[in-house]
Amino acid sequence: MLCCSDRPDAPREVRVVSCTQTVAEVAWRPARPHNDPVLEYSVLYNMTFFGSERDPGPPRRGAGAGGPYRLAANVGGQRLLVRVKLVPGTAYSFHVCARNALGWSDRSAFSSPACHTPPTVPFRNPAKVCTESRQPGQLVITWQVRV
Repeated sequence: MLCCSDRPDAPREVRVVSCTQTVAEVAWRPARPHNDPVLEYSVLYNMTFFGSERDPGPPRRGAGAGGPYRLAANVGGQRLLVRVKLVPGTAYSFHVCARNALGWSDRSAFSSPACHTPPTVPFRNPAKVCTESRQPGQLVITWQVRV
Protein backbone atom coordinates (compact mmCIF):
# COMPACT_ATOMS: atom_id res chain seq x y z
CA MET A 1 0.00 0.00 0.00
CA LEU A 2 1.38 3.41 -1.00
CA CYS A 3 0.57 6.43 1.17
CA CYS A 4 1.51 9.96 0.16
CA SER A 5 1.68 13.11 2.26
CA ASP A 6 1.72 16.72 1.14
CA ARG A 7 1.26 20.19 2.53
CA PRO A 8 -2.40 21.00 3.25
CA ASP A 9 -4.89 22.56 0.88
CA ALA A 10 -6.03 26.09 1.66
CA PRO A 11 -8.80 26.33 4.27
CA ARG A 12 -12.29 26.63 2.77
CA GLU A 13 -15.30 28.89 3.22
CA VAL A 14 -13.60 31.65 5.21
CA ARG A 15 -16.34 33.88 6.55
CA VAL A 16 -16.90 36.76 8.95
CA VAL A 17 -19.30 35.44 11.59
CA SER A 18 -19.66 38.79 13.39
CA CYS A 19 -18.22 42.27 12.95
CA THR A 20 -18.40 45.16 15.44
CA GLN A 21 -16.52 48.46 15.73
CA THR A 22 -13.57 46.75 17.38
CA VAL A 23 -13.79 42.93 16.96
CA ALA A 24 -14.48 40.42 14.20
CA GLU A 25 -15.03 36.69 14.54
CA VAL A 26 -13.58 34.82 11.56
CA ALA A 27 -14.37 31.14 10.94
CA TRP A 28 -13.40 28.62 8.25
CA ARG A 29 -13.80 25.01 7.18
CA PRO A 30 -10.73 22.86 7.86
CA ALA A 31 -8.01 22.42 5.28
CA ARG A 32 -7.59 18.99 3.70
CA PRO A 33 -4.42 17.76 5.46
CA HIS A 34 -3.17 15.21 2.85
CA ASN A 35 -2.26 12.51 5.39
CA ASP A 36 -0.33 14.85 7.70
CA PRO A 37 -2.27 16.66 10.46
CA VAL A 38 -2.71 20.44 10.37
CA LEU A 39 -0.56 21.93 13.16
CA GLU A 40 -1.67 25.55 12.97
CA TYR A 41 -3.67 28.13 11.07
CA SER A 42 -2.60 31.72 10.37
CA VAL A 43 -5.31 34.32 9.90
CA LEU A 44 -4.26 37.24 7.69
CA TYR A 45 -6.13 40.41 6.82
CA ASN A 46 -5.94 43.41 4.57
CA MET A 47 -7.60 46.77 5.11
CA THR A 48 -9.11 49.61 3.14
CA PHE A 49 -9.58 52.95 4.91
CA PHE A 50 -12.54 55.19 4.16
CA GLY A 51 -13.55 53.13 1.13
CA SER A 52 -10.53 53.77 -1.10
CA GLU A 53 -7.17 54.09 0.66
CA ARG A 54 -5.63 50.59 0.71
CA ASP A 55 -3.17 49.64 3.45
CA PRO A 56 0.27 48.98 1.88
CA GLY A 57 1.02 46.29 4.47
CA PRO A 58 4.17 45.69 6.45
CA PRO A 59 7.63 46.45 5.03
CA ARG A 60 9.10 43.82 2.71
CA ARG A 61 11.76 41.49 4.10
CA GLY A 62 12.97 39.01 1.51
CA ALA A 63 11.29 37.53 -1.53
CA GLY A 64 7.53 37.26 -1.28
CA ALA A 65 7.37 38.99 2.12
CA GLY A 66 5.24 41.99 2.94
CA GLY A 67 2.46 43.09 0.67
CA PRO A 68 -1.04 44.04 1.70
CA TYR A 69 -1.51 41.17 4.19
CA ARG A 70 -0.97 41.46 7.93
CA LEU A 71 -0.96 38.66 10.50
CA ALA A 72 -4.01 38.76 12.77
CA ALA A 73 -3.50 35.50 14.69
CA ASN A 74 -1.87 32.08 14.77
CA VAL A 75 -4.01 29.33 16.30
CA GLY A 76 -3.69 25.59 16.82
CA GLY A 77 -4.72 23.14 14.13
CA GLN A 78 -7.95 22.18 15.90
CA ARG A 79 -9.35 25.74 16.07
CA LEU A 80 -11.65 26.93 13.31
CA LEU A 81 -12.65 30.35 14.69
CA VAL A 82 -10.68 33.34 15.92
CA ARG A 83 -11.50 36.78 17.35
CA VAL A 84 -9.54 39.62 15.74
CA LYS A 85 -9.16 43.15 17.12
CA LEU A 86 -10.12 45.84 14.59
CA VAL A 87 -9.90 49.59 14.06
CA PRO A 88 -13.11 51.60 13.47
CA GLY A 89 -13.79 53.15 10.07
CA THR A 90 -12.06 50.39 8.09
CA ALA A 91 -13.03 47.56 5.72
CA TYR A 92 -11.34 44.20 6.36
CA SER A 93 -10.94 41.07 4.25
CA PHE A 94 -9.48 37.89 5.72
CA HIS A 95 -7.45 34.94 4.40
CA VAL A 96 -6.47 31.79 6.28
CA CYS A 97 -3.44 29.52 5.69
CA ALA A 98 -2.86 26.05 7.16
CA ARG A 99 0.46 24.44 8.11
CA ASN A 100 1.43 20.83 8.63
CA ALA A 101 4.91 19.30 9.03
CA LEU A 102 5.45 19.56 5.26
CA GLY A 103 4.75 23.28 4.91
CA TRP A 104 2.17 26.02 4.47
CA SER A 105 -0.90 25.89 2.26
CA ASP A 106 -1.75 28.58 -0.23
CA ARG A 107 -3.92 31.42 1.11
CA SER A 108 -7.64 30.76 1.14
CA ALA A 109 -10.05 32.84 -0.91
CA PHE A 110 -11.09 36.17 0.64
CA SER A 111 -13.60 36.01 3.47
CA SER A 112 -17.22 36.55 2.66
CA PRO A 113 -18.70 38.90 3.59
CA ALA A 114 -16.05 41.56 4.17
CA CYS A 115 -16.10 43.26 7.57
CA HIS A 116 -16.86 46.99 7.47
CA THR A 117 -16.31 48.62 10.86
CA PRO A 118 -18.31 51.81 11.37
CA PRO A 119 -16.50 55.02 12.31
CA THR A 120 -16.66 56.01 15.96
CA VAL A 121 -15.46 58.77 18.25
CA PRO A 122 -11.89 58.43 19.55
CA PHE A 123 -11.43 56.38 22.71
CA ARG A 124 -9.18 59.09 24.20
CA ASN A 125 -8.64 62.78 23.60
CA PRO A 126 -5.37 63.73 21.88
CA ALA A 127 -2.47 65.08 23.96
CA LYS A 128 -0.37 68.21 23.47
CA VAL A 129 -2.69 69.96 21.02
CA CYS A 130 -0.93 72.98 19.50
CA THR A 131 -1.96 75.56 16.92
CA GLU A 132 0.27 77.75 14.81
CA SER A 133 -0.81 80.54 12.47
CA ARG A 134 1.84 80.67 9.75
CA GLN A 135 0.18 83.13 7.41
CA PRO A 136 -3.24 84.73 6.93
CA GLY A 137 -5.81 82.07 6.11
CA GLN A 138 -3.64 79.16 7.29
CA LEU A 139 -3.84 77.43 10.67
CA VAL A 140 -1.72 74.37 11.46
CA ILE A 141 -2.94 72.06 14.23
CA THR A 142 -0.70 69.32 15.63
CA TRP A 143 -1.28 66.75 18.39
CA GLN A 144 -0.02 63.49 19.85
CA VAL A 145 -2.16 60.38 19.81
CA ARG A 146 -2.58 58.71 23.21
CA VAL A 147 -2.22 54.97 23.01
